Amino acid sequence: MTIWWIWWIAAMAMASTTFSRARARGRWLAPPLILAAALGVLATDAPFHVRFALSEASLEAYAQKLAHGAEPDPGCERVGLYRACKDWLGDPAPGGAMFLVTDFGVETAVGFAWSPTGQEPALAVDFEHLGGRWWATRQWDKW
Repeated sequence: MTIWWIWWIAAMAMASTTFSRARARGRWLAPPLILAAALGVLATDAPFHVRFALSEASLEAYAQKLAHGAEPDPGCERVGLYRACKDWLGDPAPGGAMFLVTDFGVETAVGFAWSPTGQEPALAVDFEHLGGRWWATRQWDKW
């Protein structure tokens, strides 16, 4: 940032007219604005919420399939923008389902719980209510 400030001050000093200063100011302010926007998106956890919103219908269909007694595939299967690899090793709420998800090449402790009543799962891990019938747990990697 120090180097950026030095270059910005030099660019403003070398600009001879008001118009050229305005052009230089806009060009030099773009990188910090882009950085601030990127940090804001990450701080609000927007990538996770967008990914979940785009996948919610597929996840719900998968959860209902599990809730009706279907066995998950022994390997991984694509469910929306997630890869569901195995059923949760626990007891979901009555009529609900819990399952783990992973990303390619990364084993994570991430899972979803779907409860038809919206009731929080009773397990020894912390769950975050995503809205409606959905709960998520994010352990060490926090997605």
